[in-house]
This record gives sequence, C-alpha cells and structure tokens, in this order.
Amino acid sequence: MEMNYKVEDVEKMTLRSDLFDTVVDTFGLNYTLHPLKCLKEMSRVCKPGGKILLLETGISHYQYQNFFFNYELPRYISEFGFFNNRDWE
Repeated sequence: MEMNYKVEDVEKMTLRSDLFDTVVDTFGLNYTLHPLKCLKEMSRVCKPGGKILLLETGISHYQYQNFFFNYELPRYISEFGFFNNRDWE
C-alpha cells in the first residue's frame, strides 16, 4: 500500500471538498488562534455523513485544575503556542 503525505494549513487547505470519510485531530485545535476556521475546513473536506474525531484539552469541571491551567497559560502560550484551557462551548 502506497502512503502519501501532504503538509497543509488547516485554516485554508488546498484539498478538494468531501474528500475524507474521517478527519482526525489530536490536540491540534489547542495550537491555533482560530479554531473555528479549522473546524470549518475539517467539515469541508469531510464527506457528508463522515466523522470528525477530536481529542482536545479544555476547561475542566475541577476548579483546582482550572486554577493551574490559568496560572500556567501565559507560559504555555509563549513557550509552546498551546491554549490548554479553551472553553469549547
């Protein structure tokens, strides 16, 4: 089986619409300034009836964890570009 890889800008992919049965993202939305643009692009390249599978971090139900996330947020953003406490609602 031949495998092909292509690096794309997830906010504006050059891939055609309705291309994939499944789109998988693991913590990628935590590294972008515009997660809604990324989600729209994922939806565009996913076939109708396809699945978009996401694994992300975000605001916790535990306040002590949110305190730690908020305390560390400036360092996480400046060092890693990682938004660890997004409110996905």
